[in-house]
Amino acid sequence: MRELFPELFRKNKLVAFVDVHRMWQGGAYTAMSVWLNNLYEIFLNGEDLPHLATVVVVREKMEKSSISQELPIAKAAYTFLQDNMPASFSFPKWNNGRILCQRPQLKRILSSIEPSTEGSERNNITTLSNSPFPPPGTKTSSSAVNSGRHNDASFDERIRTRPEFLTSTV
Repeated sequence: MRELFPELFRKNKLVAFVDVHRMWQGGAYTAMSVWLNNLYEIFLNGEDLPHLATVVVVREKMEKSSISQELPIAKAAYTFLQDNMPASFSFPKWNNGRILCQRPQLKRILSSIEPSTEGSERNNITTLSNSPFPPPGTKTSSSAVNSGRHNDASFDERIRTRPEFLTSTV
């Protein structure tokens, strides 16, 4: 992904960010998975975490707009982060195009993750697999995906749906 999106990942002592503002949901999920797993690896290796971890979902003029948080990529990124790093990332009041987490919160969340019990398996926050993406507003069982049952004809019947309310200007 780095070759296709050279601006995708940036890291220094102060900030580590992933820029998904030009991506569709699938690419953004993959990029954020790689990024979160890299942050977790840095933490496990005892290296210093950046002061700020940031996901860029909107750029330029839209950063100031309050509707930025309602854009599909912003909603998808925020939901993904809440599912994988609960209560750590949020939209700051000064920039609606970024989702942030400060180092103390990041350390607290990363230290609460149970390390893998399998010695050969690399520790990850999210697992990347070659499985279909669920439709928006649905959630799949990770056990079904991990066991390979996502290829079964009855897999779609096991997808749990949750209502999603969208506002519109009709």
